[in-house]
Amino acid sequence: MSNTDNSSVPMDDESEVGNENATTKSTKVGDKRKSEYWHHFWDFRDPVTKKIIQVKCKYCEKMLTGNTNNGTSSLKKHLGACSKYPPNVDKKQKLISVYKSPESDATIVSNWKFDETACRLGLARMVIVDEQPFSIVEREDSHKGKEIGKVVEACILKWEIEDRLFSLTVDNASSNDVAVGYLKTHFHDKLVLEGSFFHMRCACHVLNLIVKDGLSSVKSSIARIPAAVRYVRSSPSRAKLFAHSSMLVKVSCKDFNRFAEDDPDFSRELKDGVPTKEDWVNAKVLSLCLKLFYESTKKMSGSLCVTTNLYFHEVLEVLSCLIEWENSTNMDIRIMGRQMREKFDKYYGDLGKTNIMMLVAVVLDPRYKLRFLKYSFKKLYPNDFAKVDVICDNLYDNVQKLFNHYDAIIASSSSKNDRNINVANVDNGSENLSSSNSEQMKKFYDDFDEEESDFIVEKSELDYYLEEARERRVEGEMFDILGWWKEKSDKYKVLSTLAKDILAIPISTVSSESAFSTSGRILDHIRSSLGPNMVEALVCTQDWLRASNVCIDIERFLEDVEKYEEVTLASHKLMNLLEIIDVTKGICASLLAAASLLCCLLYAVFLRCLDGC
Repeated sequence: MSNTDNSSVPMDDESEVGNENATTKSTKVGDKRKSEYWHHFWDFRDPVTKKIIQVKCKYCEKMLTGNTNNGTSSLKKHLGACSKYPPNVDKKQKLISVYKSPESDATIVSNWKFDETACRLGLARMVIVDEQPFSIVEREDSHKGKEIGKVVEACILKWEIEDRLFSLTVDNASSNDVAVGYLKTHFHDKLVLEGSFFHMRCACHVLNLIVKDGLSSVKSSIARIPAAVRYVRSSPSRAKLFAHSSMLVKVSCKDFNRFAEDDPDFSRELKDGVPTKEDWVNAKVLSLCLKLFYESTKKMSGSLCVTTNLYFHEVLEVLSCLIEWENSTNMDIRIMGRQMREKFDKYYGDLGKTNIMMLVAVVLDPRYKLRFLKYSFKKLYPNDFAKVDVICDNLYDNVQKLFNHYDAIIASSSSKNDRNINVANVDNGSENLSSSNSEQMKKFYDDFDEEESDFIVEKSELDYYLEEARERRVEGEMFDILGWWKEKSDKYKVLSTLAKDILAIPISTVSSESAFSTSGRILDHIRSSLGPNMVEALVCTQDWLRASNVCIDIERFLEDVEKYEEVTLASHKLMNLLEIIDVTKGICASLLAAASLLCCLLYAVFLRCLDGC
């Protein structure tokens, strides 16, 4: 009898396959089956005779011939070989897992079993959320610093840019520090000053860490307001009730006190409580504070403009604001400012932790130069001018090292013929006053040279540049620093080359479009070749995974869905209309061709008639 025959009726209630209760289910009253093996199978009976004709395993769902008169040998044999029968699973020695209890520091030892399904789901989640290529499962994937360094090294060699390296901008992950160290070791002879200034930390990531530390002290105040807004906007009825409450108290702002009286569920469902007036005051102040970090991030994450010379100015502005917040009369702002300052000092408190190229970029800005940095440091350390002198002297020494390095490169690239030509252009016929035949006059000139030797100091391009008057700084006016150095390239040949490399350093790995939002992103080359259905599936799944802990109210988006459906319907109608137009064009073209052919035939007939006449 076929397994799908409708005449076979399962007499037991089918439970989920693998359910532990299935093995302990008792036989029916009056049933003569006493063997325990029958508990592991569902029986199918003839609807007329009520005799068992087939059985199905509750674990692997395999159908077997069943008959109480034939015994249970076949059932016993199947259970011994069933791969999903619990006693047959995990016969191998299990692995041991050692971990600390989350509730206490006690060490727990337990068995650990590899779950292939969970592993596959975790891998799929990584590919979707991290936007990895599908081919990642075909090779070893590692996020260790040395492996990252090897990948970057391979790219550098492939692109043949190993002789053009200046700096590498990365975020603050510890693995990136190892990767940078690996690259410095393998390219040290090709880096400027053996890679002393090769590592550049992402400025926007540092700002992000500062903001996170500051907001941790006021997170409860911040959390109450969006929670209340989500509650009100979660359904049209709540939004209507809130508007009615606002109208009764005649307020234009978002006042939740009256709404809490009209809606008893409002206070009960908000875990952090109803927003208070102090919360709104803090929110307004915090929005102004965070605007500073937002604007700084936008400036420092620009991808189509020079950002290196902006670094010091933005850091200086952030520091001045933090000092102001630390002295605020508002307790929350003061605590937030103190916590932000601690994180700020971790990265910028010691100039030794800052890549000195960011200060050199200010020196190479003709509007500021070294004098502005010295002025700024005096304001930052008003009681320790000796420290300011040490900082400025150290900065000048590093600028001098860089200048000498580039001067040597440019000098070595100059051809020997060019130097010979320059020497040949010297007027050999000019009079040499020191070549007098008189020994007395020769000694006179030699004594003069020796006496004045201490006052003869050869100045370099760097000295002339630093002593030259600064360019006028106009507030709000865009200054084309690259254009300025291009114009001065003949006068400052070495410095212009140095400025070209330093001003090209990106101080952030984050573009301005994605610093605070993931909207407006485009597909990279890895996913641009995928079909539209697969791209849509990946994007939607990624969004769902990232927002798995966020409660989303569908009613809030119904209006957008309806608009989308209307636009989609209109687009389909438009496509159909375009198809009709294309078909019509084809028909018209065919008619024109037929008409032209008919005209030709008529003309031929007409000529034939004329010949006959």
